[in-house]
Amino acid sequence: MNAYCVGERVVIRYGKRQGGTATVLKIRPAEVYEVKTEDGAILFFSGKGLQPTADAEVPRPSIYPT
Repeated sequence: MNAYCVGERVVIRYGKRQGGTATVLKIRPAEVYEVKTEDGAILFFSGKGLQPTADAEVPRPSIYPT
């Protein structure tokens, strides 16, 4: 199971836009992600349909206070 953050860049794994990159806009219940592709389309994917990009090795914010 992958967990993505809002604003994170991802690669689409399935469908017509397979291999394209997108940005996570919203996270919905049951691990559904609303993403915006490079061409401006808004799509919904499960966590299985996305993978992290190689250039997006940005540390994710911690949910625990420091």
